[in-house]
Amino acid sequence: MKNNKLTKIAATLMFIGFSHQASAQWAVFDAANTVQTTITAAASKAMATLEAYYKPRQDAQGSAMVNAQNATNASIDTLTKQQVIQAQDTDMRLRKALGESEEAKRLMNSIPTLTQCAEVSKGAVGTTQNNALVASNKRYGGGANGSAARSAAVTSTSAALGQVLNQKQTLGTCHADIIGAAGCTSVGVYAAADTDSRSIKGNVKNLTNNTKVDAPEVNNYTFDKQGLEVAKKYATDATMYDKPKKATPEALAKNPSYAAIYESMMTKLNAANTALMDVAKMSAEADPKSASVDYWKKEVTEAKFKKATGLTEYPKNPSLFDVLNYQVSNDYMGDEKADLSSTEETNERLALNNYIMWQQYKEQRNTNILMSHILVQLTTPVSKQQIDAEFNKTMSYK
Repeated sequence: MKNNKLTKIAATLMFIGFSHQASAQWAVFDAANTVQTTITAAASKAMATLEAYYKPRQDAQGSAMVNAQNATNASIDTLTKQQVIQAQDTDMRLRKALGESEEAKRLMNSIPTLTQCAEVSKGAVGTTQNNALVASNKRYGGGANGSAARSAAVTSTSAALGQVLNQKQTLGTCHADIIGAAGCTSVGVYAAADTDSRSIKGNVKNLTNNTKVDAPEVNNYTFDKQGLEVAKKYATDATMYDKPKKATPEALAKNPSYAAIYESMMTKLNAANTALMDVAKMSAEADPKSASVDYWKKEVTEAKFKKATGLTEYPKNPSLFDVLNYQVSNDYMGDEKADLSSTEETNERLALNNYIMWQQYKEQRNTNILMSHILVQLTTPVSKQQIDAEFNKTMSYK
């Protein structure tokens, strides 16, 4: 029994020992965990402190770098723009200088000699005196070198002056600004009409000097004989006043290239002249025996014409443009507005509309021709200076 008790006591003591050992081990483990937690918390706190200290400085440094890069890019852009502007300015100045040089050269070469001035004035008063004066002053010349020899530009300029001033007094186109010029002694009824685009649209007799605000653009759209000649002169002066000169057959044989450049320039000038002349033809007076004039006399009174069109002068032999203008205006604003409930009336208006569209189509051809010549001139330009120089070269061959 005693041994059994000792055995139980020993077992109990052993159990207690094991329990304390286990408790001690768990205590060690808990202490280790506590230390680890403490260290981790301290490390996290230190990292947060470091991040709080350095991050704003890093962000500021990064922002400063970005700002510096942006400033650098802006400076480069500004410098590039300044370089472009400077290049453009230099180019513009160079072009201007070259242009002014060329213009000055052309002006100097264009100074007419005394002989040429007299030739331009031969149609005016005092021709005999002019010729006598020239004969006594043969030694004096003009142009860039002061020589009596004519440059092509001088000859061309003289011819152009003669072309523009020719017949002004006869046509009645002299105006106050040029009284005293060759041939102009008084203001005409078509004053300055040969320089006014209205002159190829219709009758501008006594209108070009009218400065009133309510003055009509034209009296009507029908030329009289004098008005048609004024319109033709406008078209000619606008396109052919300084056309290339014709070389002699002998000179052309030695320099055929002048014929090529001459033809190229004349092609463009003829196209422009044709377009203007076609505009004028629409306002040419009708044949008194034509069907349109017969219709006009029967159907259109002066009162009806003025009310429908707002124009001031009733044409006796109206142009095609005046007839069409009246019919279209009368349908809308006249006493005899179109009754489209009538089949016959509707068909007449459709026919008129088709006719007008056909006329527009024909005019569009002129527009297309002119546009094509403009394109050619822009891409492969031919200048008057080139032609004058080539003419000089051609005529210098012996």
